[in-house]
Amino acid sequence: MTVADLQKYLRGLADVIGAATKNPAKDLLDVAERLSPFAHHEFTAFAEFLKLAEEYRTSGKLPEPGKKPAKPRVAKAPAAPKPAKAQPADVVALVAALQTRALSEPTLTREAVEVEVKGFEKRLSAAQWHEVAKSLGYAQKPKNVGDAIKTAVGHVFARRSGLERSDA
Repeated sequence: MTVADLQKYLRGLADVIGAATKNPAKDLLDVAERLSPFAHHEFTAFAEFLKLAEEYRTSGKLPEPGKKPAKPRVAKAPAAPKPAKAQPADVVALVAALQTRALSEPTLTREAVEVEVKGFEKRLSAAQWHEVAKSLGYAQKPKNVGDAIKTAVGHVFARRSGLERSDA
């Protein structure tokens, strides 16, 4: 498709608008006429020309021949800050606080506790999670971080249920 085809469409549209409103669409006819010097160009080449014209209009400079025009730089959104490193003692203190809440708030759910404990999931290493389980009185080493989190959540509700741990 060439610019000449676009000119035909614009003239045809101007005729239709003129017939419907009894006023010729002078702006469309003017645009079609101004495209005449470019009638032989393919659309892709004409689009490239329009990019160069826009760059010249905005920056006042033309790119060097053979080089693609510079893309406008878009500022990246700042990355979310990494969570601060934590210590096993932080999780142990959280579990103790949650234990107290579990005894005084019967509406505290396992899911809510799990969300709070999982907030530390990426902030501690696997070895630190093992240390958390050990600090909570569990002799058996958790298989992975997920297991350590389940152990900590279970520990919160063990006192409320009146259950005693068999591995303590």
